[in-house]
Parts: sequence; structure tokens; C-alpha cells
Amino acid sequence: MPAAPRIKLSVEEDKRLLEISQSKETGKRVKQRAEAMRLSSHGWKGDGES
Repeated sequence: MPAAPRIKLSVEEDKRLLEISQSKETGKRVKQRAEAMRLSSHGWKGDGES
């Protein structure tokens, strides 16, 4: 399976995704996706390696 593309976020985008992932009004699935995008931008991989 090909690796997921690594994304690059601006400081503002990263901050906004953090807010979304911590908001009580945000659904669980959206929180998970926001956090996954942030982790990807910080170099984390989905296979347990970083």
C-alpha cells in the first residue's frame, strides 16, 4: 500500500486544527481527522514509525 502523502500546514492551520480537535462541539470522527492531519504535518506516520 502506498504511503499517505505528508501534508504541510501553516502555523494558523495547525492552530485551527488543534482547536477543532479539542472542541466539545466537534464530532468524534472530525476530531480524529483533525488530529491525524496535525500528526502527519509533524512527521508522524500511520505505521508506528516517526
